[in-house]
Amino acid sequence: AKQCSLMKRLKVLDGLEDKHKRHLREIQEFQKILREDAIGLSKRLEGIQKEAIELRREGPAGTMRSAGIDGDVKCLEDHSELRHSLPPVEEDACRNIAVPLLREIYSRVCPLQRNRSLDGAPPSAVGASRSSASVESSRRRAFLGSVHGEVDPEILERIARLNQWFNTNSSKWGHSGRRNCHDVKAVVLMTPRGALRKVLETRCGGLKKAYHHLDSNGNGQLSRGEFEGALKALGVPWEDVTGERDFPALCRLLGEKEGEVMLSEVLG
Repeated sequence: AKQCSLMKRLKVLDGLEDKHKRHLREIQEFQKILREDAIGLSKRLEGIQKEAIELRREGPAGTMRSAGIDGDVKCLEDHSELRHSLPPVEEDACRNIAVPLLREIYSRVCPLQRNRSLDGAPPSAVGASRSSASVESSRRRAFLGSVHGEVDPEILERIARLNQWFNTNSSKWGHSGRRNCHDVKAVVLMTPRGALRKVLETRCGGLKKAYHHLDSNGNGQLSRGEFEGALKALGVPWEDVTGERDFPALCRLLGEKEGEVMLSEVLG
């Protein structure tokens, strides 16, 4: 019996290792894109700095320039000196993106592994994994588009609606909502689970309070209908928060098992 149990555990670990390798490949591709973008931005900055210095030198003799222009050029020169004393831009950018991305990946993969049946992953978990990867890909594309000034209009609309929702309702909440971190731009780039968790934490004044508000059955489990009703009762705009329009699909992303949403998986 012990050997059988051990073999089943090894099978689960093999599946986790495969997912880990796949996510690492995605991160490496993402890092490559970030490095290319950072190099391009660095070259663009150098060109702007050189052009500004040339304009400063080629100014007509005796012409008085505004203090603002000299200040901007001086700022560019100072930034150039500072940039050469710091670590490479691309390495710093990759590190800042990769670390939180890894945390989100593990927070999403681990619940799926815990819910895995002994015979293998259920179809719902496989579908959730693929759908989650698609959502992550679209979020990365939206983020990279914003770097180049090509922001997805849908992202801008979501940010505007979430800002309006927070500003309109935060004063009605029992706690001081403004003390909580509510960077809406960061929320729309999170995974659906991370975004919903952050907004519920802000809305309810903490994850424990959010758990108490949502746990209408007292057992930490809600059906899809109960979970959707609980979010509506709190006034949480889950579509704008998560970027997912289909609620059943959202529940699968949150680790739904046999039609039940586990609050421990949603809120951690």
